[in-house]
Amino acid sequence: EARGVLQQLMRGGVVACQPLHAKCPRLFSAVDLEVQQAYEALAAVQASLDAARGSGAFSDLARLSHLVQQPLRTLERHAARVDLTEAAARLRAVGACKGLVALCARMARVRDPQDESLRPHDPASSRSQQLHYARLECYQVVLEIGEDLLVLARQHCGPAC
Repeated sequence: EARGVLQQLMRGGVVACQPLHAKCPRLFSAVDLEVQQAYEALAAVQASLDAARGSGAFSDLARLSHLVQQPLRTLERHAARVDLTEAAARLRAVGACKGLVALCARMARVRDPQDESLRPHDPASSRSQQLHYARLECYQVVLEIGEDLLVLARQHCGPAC
């Protein structure tokens, strides 16, 4: 429970994770630190995007897109430790939908590495159902992205769509 509270404080920016990990490395793992740093990097990209929108200067969008790649690779590498809701919110906020789809596919694979939910021996077993819903959670995020893109397309082209 204490680790969960600590992670929430880190995500909220209340606790600086790097100095805390340096002083007390047993408090949370190096993987947790890397994931948190990826979230922080995405927050910095989002702040830069917000500033660019406010000023109308979009010349650095390619650079910002490039800056999303490293945190995305970190999240994919540590998919088993990533909070899907948190990652989805942060990646969507910076427009990294393609990366989020890739992360969701990776997380689904990590959650069910043997594809047991796709070919269950006993579909009624609690394990099969848990694996099914673990994958489903990942795919639901992808579906939401598709739905949002469909809404945007309809708004853009009007009733002709």
